[in-house]
Amino acid sequence: MINNKKIHVNKLIFDIFLILVIIFMTVVFLLLSFFAKSPFILIIYFNIIIILYLSEKRISIKLISILYLFLMTVLVSKKLLEFDFIPQARVILNSNPNVLYWFFVGHPHAIRLLIAYPGYIISEFYNIELNTGFSYYGISMFVIMYMLIANTLLKLSVIKNFFLMKMILAVIPLLILPLLMNGRLIAAYLGFTILINLFVRLFNNEDLGKIKIFVIGSIGLILTMVSSGTMVVSALYIIFLSYVFNQKHIKSKRFIKKALIFLLVLSPIFYKLLSYYWLMFMRNVNYYGGGINGTIDMLNHGIGRYLPKNNGAIVFIIILAFVIIFLNIVYLNKLIKKRNRKITIIAGINISLYGMLFGYSTGLMMIPPLIILMLLFLERQEIC
Repeated sequence: MINNKKIHVNKLIFDIFLILVIIFMTVVFLLLSFFAKSPFILIIYFNIIIILYLSEKRISIKLISILYLFLMTVLVSKKLLEFDFIPQARVILNSNPNVLYWFFVGHPHAIRLLIAYPGYIISEFYNIELNTGFSYYGISMFVIMYMLIANTLLKLSVIKNFFLMKMILAVIPLLILPLLMNGRLIAAYLGFTILINLFVRLFNNEDLGKIKIFVIGSIGLILTMVSSGTMVVSALYIIFLSYVFNQKHIKSKRFIKKALIFLLVLSPIFYKLLSYYWLMFMRNVNYYGGGINGTIDMLNHGIGRYLPKNNGAIVFIIILAFVIIFLNIVYLNKLIKKRNRKITIIAGINISLYGMLFGYSTGLMMIPPLIILMLLFLERQEIC
């Protein structure tokens, strides 16, 4: 009992000390932002504050995160790594840099400009190219993503001894990935990682509180709105995992009553979201010619373009698709019944794979959960 109290007091002292350090560093950061002539030092300093605030209390994870931060910042500052500002956001930014204006006029790409806006602020503040400013902003997103992957692995790992090795190995794909991708997907990857981490924490029975769950989930979903495909993948992921998480109570009167109240209170938000989804869907359909033909031709944006067009082959593919979907449902149902926590990872990969039919960027949403899954294999544990 005395030892438990001592541990609690020590933890409290450490937390207070950490808060004071973060406050001090934040004040220094604000002073540096006015006097520093280069974003290099400022970006490193700002992200160290994030690392101290967000990462696990393990010193090793903090040190690896800082190393990863330093490597990414060097790559950007030496022009070895550069992310393009989100194209649709750039078009409206060139017309009017006031992001609020685009929300007031109801422009469909206003949300994309909001997501990319910190990159614009950095470029204006330091008088550097827009893509360079956005690249420095991208560093922060990748650092947060790395820490969330670390947190997710820690909660899913059975053998904790391999954790440090896994986190060192996690740096490798997260150094290669930025060199191969375009800028708009960074926010989508981060948003999807936030959602995966949220549901892993919920499956671990963490008491996050309804407001915190809603805020974290909203941030994750909003960040994936850089593309209509990535947005749909994340929405389907939330719906599916919400069902899995609540499946035991979904038929109870109490749950139905709570769900109806929840939907009623948040109906204006859901209406806006559904309207936005429908608007983006119709824009894509119209881009490919409109109507049913336009909907089918959307497959040309992804691996669907390689599907044969003759009637006999189409019938065969439809039958094969039904078989695959049926087997997939059986497999997922098995995970649901076992309440296997790794369904949070499997579902992310699964939904993204289906999305690849309609767009490569949609399918590439599988990368964050795939990194987690590959690192979990190091434990030599069965995934299901």
